[in-house]
Amino acid sequence: MTAELTDLQSEFLKTHRLGVLATSRRSGAPQVSIIAYNYDGTDVVISTGDQSAKARNANKRPEVSLIVTDGPKAVTVYGSATIVRGKAPEAL
Repeated sequence: MTAELTDLQSEFLKTHRLGVLATSRRSGAPQVSIIAYNYDGTDVVISTGDQSAKARNANKRPEVSLIVTDGPKAVTVYGSATIVRGKAPEAL
């Protein structure tokens, strides 16, 4: 089941830049990372090195979640990561 973001949730993601990305380690334990992101209204894009834990984890288990907070307000997004190599972040 895919849930669409409300206009309010989408605007929240567009106006913030920091979040916490959760991926799964080989053992199944969570790996969380504070990340900077860009949301274009469709995709959340982050830039990271190939050898980072988040990239290695997402490459093996693409199911991820991102939470973006602002005081008591928060938006959590669940999805599937796609690894894109060789592109400048602004091109994505």
